[in-house]
Amino acid sequence: PPEQQMLTTSIGVQSNYAGWCFGALLIPTLVKTAEDHERFMFVQAIATSFVVVFFFLFHNESVAKPQPEDIPSVGKSLGALCKNKIYWVRLGSYATVGAVSYTIPAVQDALLAETLDATPDFTKWTDTAFIATGVITGLVLSAREPKNPRMLIKVLFVGCAVSLGVAAWLVSPLAEGLAMAPRRGALSVAMAIAGGTSLGFLGIALAQITHDAPDVHEAYSAGAVEWFVQAGGSFL
Repeated sequence: PPEQQMLTTSIGVQSNYAGWCFGALLIPTLVKTAEDHERFMFVQAIATSFVVVFFFLFHNESVAKPQPEDIPSVGKSLGALCKNKIYWVRLGSYATVGAVSYTIPAVQDALLAETLDATPDFTKWTDTAFIATGVITGLVLSAREPKNPRMLIKVLFVGCAVSLGVAAWLVSPLAEGLAMAPRRGALSVAMAIAGGTSLGFLGIALAQITHDAPDVHEAYSAGAVEWFVQAGGSFL
């Protein structure tokens, strides 16, 4: 039903992030050698194979949201989106923050090793804090329809910018006068806030951006955001 679609969207998005979170914690904990890596990937391959089987056994298309009888072609849908200026402004905003959020855990190990002499035994916790807070925040904020979702997204954007600014300062030469323990502790808190704001907003944003293009099917208007998030994260 409509009042649960935002939560449903967030569950789909945050389930993906939850798997990422487990990987961020488990891989540095369990994988120490090339043989460990091969064994871990083999277990993943088995688990993924079962997921594919379960999908074919239990997926029921009949319970999905009924599709309109006349869905415009991909070309017409993209043409309509290209003419919608406000849609592209919001798509660019959402995709940029989403791409940045994907990039942070990817570069963190190398960056913190250079600046804080951190090993994966430490960065796995900052990674996990970043992603887990995003998962929890996304689900909590979507559990009930926000009264003003646009303002909520703006607040999350500001929180993301501030927390990432603090994190950047903590790993810069400007913070070298601080003791290492409080510096690492403050960084963990900043990373958790950054994750909650940068990952937690996406489910709400995907649901909201469909309202900016009501004449275009949600698979295109919301799907384009996710596509640019993935592409942008890969590029960064």
